[in-house]
Amino acid sequence: MQKGINSKKDLIVVIVLIFILILTVILSIHVIYEVKGFSMHTYSLNAIVVEVNEDTIYVMEKEGEVDYPNLYKVYFGEKGNTEFKQGQEVRIYHKQKYMSGLSYYTIYKDKVKKIEIIKEKSEIEIPNSVLSYYYSSTHKGIKIRT
Repeated sequence: MQKGINSKKDLIVVIVLIFILILTVILSIHVIYEVKGFSMHTYSLNAIVVEVNEDTIYVMEKEGEVDYPNLYKVYFGEKGNTEFKQGQEVRIYHKQKYMSGLSYYTIYKDKVKKIEIIKEKSEIEIPNSVLSYYYSSTHKGIKIRT
């Protein structure tokens, strides 16, 4: 009995199997990167600044539910930053799929590519439900610059 590829049919089967193997490896790498937060895509988030801290800002998503919008804690890594103020409309470019925190999503500083101020004062008012969250006992003593 001879070993090896003897016909076109055998050659086609081998090529198809190699193609399936390569495709499986590529898809596996893509899924691993997405699940671990190493996104290959750049996302943008239009938001309104709710709270400013030394190296983080809390923002609410501009689009979405009016009374209970999605909230995000964004690390920008520049301590003492005075550029951001409550009520500003910003666009955040980042490379992270959203990972849920306890009551908000978090975007880590190594994933933030750029934060752009769109308007100094948004026409959208921050809802009382959002403000009461930030003035609750879990955030007591944190000052919001206006």
